[in-house]
Amino acid sequence: MLKTPDKPSPRKPELLAPAGRMETFAAAIDAGADAVYVGAHRFNARLRAPNFSLDELSRMTAYAHGQGRKLYITVNTLVKESELPDLAQLLDELRRIRPDALIVQDLGTYRMARTLCPEIPLHASTQMAIHTPDGAAQARRMGFERVILARELTLEEIRAIRAASDIELETFVHGALCYSISGQCLFSSRIHGKSANRGRCLQPCRRLFEQAAEDPSAAYSMRDLAAAPILERLIAAGIRSFKIEGRLKPAETIAQTVRAYRLLIDAWPRITREVIEEARELLDTAVAREASTGYFLAPSPVGIVGGQDAQSGRPMGTVEAAGKDWFAITPLAMIKVGDRIRIQVETGKPPKAFIVRDIRKDGRSIKRSAPGKRVEIPVAFAVPQGAAVVKAADTDAIRKGDVKRVEKALAAMTEPSRAAFPARLKEAGGGMVVEVSVGTETVRVRHPFTRRDEVPPQQAAAILSETTEQSTIRLTVNQKEMPQGPLAVTAAELAAYRDTILKRVERTLDTQRDAVIEANAAPEVQPMRESGQLARRWIITASAGQAAEMLRTALFEEGRRNLWLIPLKDIEHPAFDALLKSADMGVVLPTFYYAPEERESVLRQLKRAQELGVRAVAVSNPGHFHLLRTAGMRKTTVLSLPGIGCLNSSCHAQVVELGADTVAASLECDADTWAGLRRRIDPAHLAVLAYGHAPLFQSRAPGPHTTTGDIILAEPRKNLSVVTRDGITTTLESAPFMLEAHRLADTADVDMVYDFTWSQDEDAEYLGELVAIIEQGRQLPTHTVHPLERPLE
Repeated sequence: MLKTPDKPSPRKPELLAPAGRMETFAAAIDAGADAVYVGAHRFNARLRAPNFSLDELSRMTAYAHGQGRKLYITVNTLVKESELPDLAQLLDELRRIRPDALIVQDLGTYRMARTLCPEIPLHASTQMAIHTPDGAAQARRMGFERVILARELTLEEIRAIRAASDIELETFVHGALCYSISGQCLFSSRIHGKSANRGRCLQPCRRLFEQAAEDPSAAYSMRDLAAAPILERLIAAGIRSFKIEGRLKPAETIAQTVRAYRLLIDAWPRITREVIEEARELLDTAVAREASTGYFLAPSPVGIVGGQDAQSGRPMGTVEAAGKDWFAITPLAMIKVGDRIRIQVETGKPPKAFIVRDIRKDGRSIKRSAPGKRVEIPVAFAVPQGAAVVKAADTDAIRKGDVKRVEKALAAMTEPSRAAFPARLKEAGGGMVVEVSVGTETVRVRHPFTRRDEVPPQQAAAILSETTEQSTIRLTVNQKEMPQGPLAVTAAELAAYRDTILKRVERTLDTQRDAVIEANAAPEVQPMRESGQLARRWIITASAGQAAEMLRTALFEEGRRNLWLIPLKDIEHPAFDALLKSADMGVVLPTFYYAPEERESVLRQLKRAQELGVRAVAVSNPGHFHLLRTAGMRKTTVLSLPGIGCLNSSCHAQVVELGADTVAASLECDADTWAGLRRRIDPAHLAVLAYGHAPLFQSRAPGPHTTTGDIILAEPRKNLSVVTRDGITTTLESAPFMLEAHRLADTADVDMVYDFTWSQDEDAEYLGELVAIIEQGRQLPTHTVHPLERPLE
């Protein structure tokens, strides 16, 4: 059992807002956000947002701190091996700004941040899919200050995590929901070559799909999250931070959303009907899709998926008629001059947006029109009849005085942020010594007492803590730790001494950065396997029965170790005892287990597997490493599956440190990234998925209602399969992919993983084909491109 800390009493949570533009940042602060999260120009999960330069990040950090607020910076994408030097450079720059936290997904980013900027707290991104007490405990063990929980959790499951760990918890309370579990979506990368895990998602879950003879529909489009109706219950669950989604949304939408939740949080624990109504009116002007309470009240909520509108915003109807520079519509909701409108001009392409500058009714201009009355609206582009029209932003969301206050705030953002490094001053040997901790190093600078003058302790602390134009950092000196008497130097000498210390600290920072960049820039020759030693094959089957049938016909190459892996729950299968005697057997941990009783069942099964002699385990989530420790599985061969998301050697090293023996590259690994990994990682600890189906979506939400299990992406046309198992709906490419190992020479000495998880047919001929894939590299008649063969952005 997990150790249960003292239960914290509920307190008002932090209100955390998004910003993708400077004006949105200022508007969020003005509206009452306690903290704002933003992305740098690289390595963040919303690269389609304008994001921020280093100078802007520096000024925003200083402004937020001056207002008593916090700024968090996202560095939450998977990072390729070739990008590690750029990542090191960015982390070094952020270290000198000192935001209040970095939000990270990639375990390689985590590892590098612990080395390069240990002074900055780390938050585990929702992209890490932490959804269990084990995941929270693992994050705590690694030194994360906060976990941003997976969005698929119920209130009961959040309470279980809160009861088992004292790490800070953050959860989304408002905004768009992804259909797939965060960090596990491969649809955009596999189908479009644009990775959601690298900030380039093309939102395939908002596109049209065909089912049987039905018209195309947005079968995967989720309703937006709006947790305001259950906010009191969320506060009682012990969540530290309430997060609003929307770095791509306009400033007025974010401002109104922040105001609404500010009202509710400030009113707690006495949230009256009047407060609820005022918050509802604010949210009504912050237009969005149809709303839901997400997963908080049910693990598979009815009606959360398949909403009528894929676009974010309020449906206004369809174009009834159009001319060269106008269109006619009978709006379903109030339309006003100043509203932002989007029109779906072409199917399968992004909608076009514009701001309403005029509304015409019966030949005259009006400022607004009530719903149900036909009007004509001028537009600067051609609009087809029948096109869907959506209100993306309401002009009433811009309150009187808001614009001026935001403009004033933007004008005030001139002072850059300088990271403060604590300095300790001591008297020694007729002078003074200042010590500054810089990562794992301590900078010591001595200065003799000249006795030309005396500087009182309070003044000395102020001089040493002053900022200078020449330095990107500053020192902080605790006056209580200063010598009791005056320092026997002049003020000018003390200022020069400070400048010398700052230069030494900056040189140390530069040296630490350059060492990390150099270590990740030059290829490193790693030891190869011993002569004649063959790489292992990890063979993951759909069931114990399937493994038994395949082993009956297998004639595998002698001298090569084959590890057969079955689902953990199949250790109770009647064939399992015989399997243990005939082959090296291991188990695959379920990627997702949510409810407390599900966790206890998994833990019991894992302990039972160990008792039976299982010594190989496949993991796919950081929480699995804590689960293995809890089960006492110390001497176990561990394979880390592609779901961990390894694209760089820093991530590989971290996963090995957590307990893995072999790490499989991410399914988003392309040929160039693979070559980079091979140059730097001992092949005895590296694996590649040689065969399998790509799980494009994995979701706790219900899947499309299809009787055949088949569905087609309308544009580009792509045949897909939908499978629901153990409460998770998975959408797969219908055809498997396969690595033609004989064409890729640099896979010969790495472990091969064959994943037959989705190969359900028990037909003897079909199983024979699967065996042939392993024995001879023979392909099935239909297959898709292997991930390594496709460049990925």
